[in-house]
Amino acid sequence: MNKVFKVIWNHATQTWTAVSEISHAHGKKSASDKRKAVAAAVVAAGALMASSGAEADVRLGGSAVNITPDGTYNGSNRNVGVNSVVVGYQNTASSQDGTIAYGANNTATANAALAVGNNNIATGGASTAMGVSSVASGEASVAIGNVAQATQIRATAVGNRATATQDSASAYGNRANASAQFATAIGDNSHASAAAVAVGTHANASHQDSIAIGRNASGAWTNAIAVGKDSVAKQDHAIAMGTSSNASGIQAVGVGSYTKAEGNLTVAVGPYAQANKEAAVAVGSNATAAESNSIAVGQTATAANNNSIAVGTKTASRGDNAIGIGAYAESTAARSTAIGVLSQANGAGSFAGGASAQATGENSVAIGGALDGNFGNKAGTAAKATGNNSIALGTQSNAAGNNSIAQGNSATAKQAADVAVGYNAKADGTSTGANAEGTVNNAGSAMAIGTDSQATGIVATAIGQRSQALANGAVALGGDAQAKQGSDVAIGRGSVANGTSASAFGPAAQATGKYAVALGVQSQATSEQAIALGRLSQANGKFATALGNGAQATAQNTLALGTSAQSTIENSVALGNGSTTSAFVPTNTATVGSYTYSGFAGATSGLGNGAVLSVGSAGKERQIQNVAAGRISATSTDAINGSQLFAVANRIENLNPFVFSGHNGSGSSPAEGTYKYDPKSNANNTLKLIAGNGLTMTSNGTNEYTLSVIGGGSTGASGATGPKGEKGDTGATGAKGDTGPAGPKGDTGATGAKGDTGATGPKGDTGATGPKGDTGATGAKGDTGPAGENGSNYTIEVEDDDETVPIPSLLLIKMKAQ
Repeated sequence: MNKVFKVIWNHATQTWTAVSEISHAHGKKSASDKRKAVAAAVVAAGALMASSGAEADVRLGGSAVNITPDGTYNGSNRNVGVNSVVVGYQNTASSQDGTIAYGANNTATANAALAVGNNNIATGGASTAMGVSSVASGEASVAIGNVAQATQIRATAVGNRATATQDSASAYGNRANASAQFATAIGDNSHASAAAVAVGTHANASHQDSIAIGRNASGAWTNAIAVGKDSVAKQDHAIAMGTSSNASGIQAVGVGSYTKAEGNLTVAVGPYAQANKEAAVAVGSNATAAESNSIAVGQTATAANNNSIAVGTKTASRGDNAIGIGAYAESTAARSTAIGVLSQANGAGSFAGGASAQATGENSVAIGGALDGNFGNKAGTAAKATGNNSIALGTQSNAAGNNSIAQGNSATAKQAADVAVGYNAKADGTSTGANAEGTVNNAGSAMAIGTDSQATGIVATAIGQRSQALANGAVALGGDAQAKQGSDVAIGRGSVANGTSASAFGPAAQATGKYAVALGVQSQATSEQAIALGRLSQANGKFATALGNGAQATAQNTLALGTSAQSTIENSVALGNGSTTSAFVPTNTATVGSYTYSGFAGATSGLGNGAVLSVGSAGKERQIQNVAAGRISATSTDAINGSQLFAVANRIENLNPFVFSGHNGSGSSPAEGTYKYDPKSNANNTLKLIAGNGLTMTSNGTNEYTLSVIGGGSTGASGATGPKGEKGDTGATGAKGDTGPAGPKGDTGATGAKGDTGATGPKGDTGATGPKGDTGATGAKGDTGPAGENGSNYTIEVEDDDETVPIPSLLLIKMKAQ
């Protein structure tokens, strides 16, 4: 055997060549050539050292090298194909070009196949099998390790019993298995199928495009990704990242140790986070989103119901559509919302906003945080809305009644529909009454608005700083306004209503009587049903009314109307600026001259001690104008106006009943009645009596004469026609007179009706505009017809002749009115 040789690459022939050890190779080599040369040198050196009895078989013409103690023929040649190398015991290389078999019992039977080790098989073109019993049967496949198998095109199996059984599959690690095209398995007992990737001990990516990274990681569905020890992604597009993380819903995402994203489209991020139902999101350590579309963000946050949201450390939302935001916040009913540290929304549809705020009634609202930042006490100083539909706004505000509102720091609305607005405002609409079963408390509708305002009765209303409405239905509006009894109304700063249904309007107005009304600055109505209207007006008597600035009605049933008017007598009236009243003076007689009148109607009053009406005061009298005519009778108490007095005076003047002459000169009297005349001192012992127009005088033959209005006498000849008075009723028609000679016909009036023709016939009505016709000759006098009634003007004048009568000791003259 030739022991002095070496194997070198012959660039000219492109073959391995056995040459003298002192020979040199020349020529530039490519990187690939260098790699081949190094590999061949290693193989050759190993072969030389393996056995001192090795045989070298070099075929320069076929570019083949066979270095083996027991080479095997294949075909006509003992050695392998062109550019091939076989080194070792019982190796087999086919006649294909570029095969290499190195070791023992290896088989390289395809072009450029490489089998290195023991019992390896490289049967695919350009395949590589290295190790023990490895198989690379696919084209360009690689199997490296003990019993590694790469059985398909471009498959790679590296590791003990690693298996890559589909095209382009890759398996790296002990018993790694890549069983699908493009699958990759890396790690002890890792498995990748359906173009998946599995990395890690026992990692398993079993569906199309799935990824499992980490010990025992499992990507068990299409496009699933599991990263981390024991992580599991077992639905389409699911992602599980973290130790023992679990994403078991379609497109679910679980990130963090022990996370669970169990429903479709769920997200769980953080240690032990859980998103259990469809579209749920849990972010944070131990966060739980338990139902569909729920969201929990924060350490131990819990969103337990459908569409619920919990954000914050240990925040909990336990109702459908509930929202909790803030550390330890709780929303425990459907549609409830709690925002703020330790806030609580426990009623359906409720809202709590602020540290420790509480909204426990249905649809209630509480907004306002704790004063001192001590959040440990859930029942502390924050806003509380405990009634259904209640609203509490402000630190320490409390809306306890259904439909109540408390707004402002320390505001309180205790009963149903109460409203308290302002710092320390109090609304407590409570009514206490008794029935057959005992005491009953009814709540309702109080409203207090303003700092320190109070409304403590049913439907009571207090608006303004320190305003008070302290009874049912009371209303106090304005700073310091007070409405103290049922249905009282006080409006204006400092106004006071303190009588049932009393009303005070205006700054400092006071209505302190039952049903009393005071309207105006500092007005006062202090008795039952009293009314004071105007600045500084006072109505102090029962049923009294004072209207006007400074007006005073101080006694019962009085009326003072006008600025500074004063009505101080019961049932009296003072009308006008500065008018006053004085005591009633009963009047039943009156003396004028020497004559005393008596028997007056209304001489006394049935109103207590009497009542008066005053339109002025002493020295400030007023004229009363535009007075309607009053009734005139013996019992009439109507006022008489100037026209009525004028008519009486005119009548008396026309009557001119008598004229005195003698010792007392002359005089007249217009009144009806009996007049006495004593003529003792009459020097002439005579008395002249003349009946005036429209009067007639009669005598009883002694000392009594009576003057009477003429009622009508026999008809005399017609006098000249006087001015036409108001037409009286038509009298009966008299007999027709004899016809006299015809007079000339008068001109026809423009519109007057034609009268009967005749000298003495009745005259036709005068035309509206026609001239009067000539008077005809007077006819014979006709018979006298019945007298017609007199009109308002007398047309007959009777004057008695002067009469000289004996003078009795006393003369009586009687006047009779018409």
